[in-house]
Amino acid sequence: MENEEPPVSIPFKKDILKKSVYKAKRQLASAHQNDSDNLFRFFVAEEKIESTIKQPIDIIELTTSDKDLFEQLELYPLQKRLRKIQQTVEPNLRTIIGESQSGSEPTDISILAETPQYYIFYDKFEILQSGIEAEYETPYTVRTAHRIQANRILDQLNCEIPSTDAPIWIIMKPKHWYDGQWALMQTLSHFIQCGMSPTEALDYWMVEIMNLQVRYWAHIRGKTKESVYNQLRKAKERVELQTHPAEPTEHDLTNRTYRSETIDDLEYLTVDNGFLHPRRDISNPSLSGKMTSGYNGAGPQQLAIALLADAIGEDQARQLATELQGQTHQLATTSEDGNWTLSEERLNEWYWSR
Repeated sequence: MENEEPPVSIPFKKDILKKSVYKAKRQLASAHQNDSDNLFRFFVAEEKIESTIKQPIDIIELTTSDKDLFEQLELYPLQKRLRKIQQTVEPNLRTIIGESQSGSEPTDISILAETPQYYIFYDKFEILQSGIEAEYETPYTVRTAHRIQANRILDQLNCEIPSTDAPIWIIMKPKHWYDGQWALMQTLSHFIQCGMSPTEALDYWMVEIMNLQVRYWAHIRGKTKESVYNQLRKAKERVELQTHPAEPTEHDLTNRTYRSETIDDLEYLTVDNGFLHPRRDISNPSLSGKMTSGYNGAGPQQLAIALLADAIGEDQARQLATELQGQTHQLATTSEDGNWTLSEERLNEWYWSR
């Protein structure tokens, strides 16, 4: 249009750009210092780094800038790149795990550690990096972000940290992955409670449930077929004793039950007699991930997060954990020995009556 004014040109000022990058770095350092276990989640889920840098960037000016400034600017796309790495690796996680767990044989990608939330991979020959870089770049800041967070967790777990500069990747497990591992843990625990030895339980799981051929499983175990068959026979006898109860139990199979049990002065929290995920990926007030009963403190808040996330939803866990943590004992039914139970129904009643 004839009367339309030309767009205003915003001059590129390096000092403003440096200030905005410095502000972003301070936010990154603050997140690292105050909540190291949630640093990776901060990178992946939030957009604080990207929203901090608002100075317009002139490509010509940028390419002639000093190297230090150019490297600092990698902070700008950091959040997007980290999210993309997670999205790329997650669908291929089963294949990567399969290639990383081959017993005593050396592997190209090794698992340094595993937690309920993460896998930490050591990419010695940069094979995983090559696969990721087929989609997009993984610059120095991206690799460093992974290594910083992985080193923190490895140090907490007392695991050896590789001294080389080869990439270390920390990948969050998708929710369905945890659900499958929970089911496996619960099933093996049930077998042990039936009286099976750990070896009998594992043999029974692999052959009778996963339908692995005895010959192949015996080969993996380094045992004879006769030895495995003998273990299976004893395991089946244990199961048979549990399939014909004398009296019905009073379990509500459509209502989750949360329990607190103290064993050797330590409190254990379960859901339906299985592991209760602390959900440190949502929030991590307890740096150890330990959940405890009580009215105040990091442990009770971690328990509140876990209860709300499991029964109601992740958003509610973020919003209401502080409110719930002081009321868990009031909602639960406490026995004479101090242990308590809390039903999903009761937790929902609390939620809807607020």
